[in-house]
Amino acid sequence: MNNQGAIWVKSGADKRKVTAREEMQRLFQSEGLVYADEIPVLHSSIADIEPSLFRHYYENRYEETLEESGLPLPRLLDAMDNSHLPACYCLEKHHKSSNPHLWLKRPSARQ
Repeated sequence: MNNQGAIWVKSGADKRKVTAREEMQRLFQSEGLVYADEIPVLHSSIADIEPSLFRHYYENRYEETLEESGLPLPRLLDAMDNSHLPACYCLEKHHKSSNPHLWLKRPSARQ
């Protein structure tokens, strides 16, 4: 990255400027700076949450059941400091061919 924020990739003797947002995300993820399962999903709402996946995530992350938290889902999400829903909450409803359990391991591994 240069002092103007441009990202350059060197391949052999050549180098090129990275312009695609997706490529930047892959670079940041490969260096552990961004995790795909934590990227907000714009225009998502509580209706997009797959209940069983959220329950699994919450119980593994916080070591308590949703019932033990004593909070309704909207308050619980606010308490978790999420202005947008991370991809792992919405994944199953929108990407039936992917394996959601792979996406849920990263947050619980960083407790």
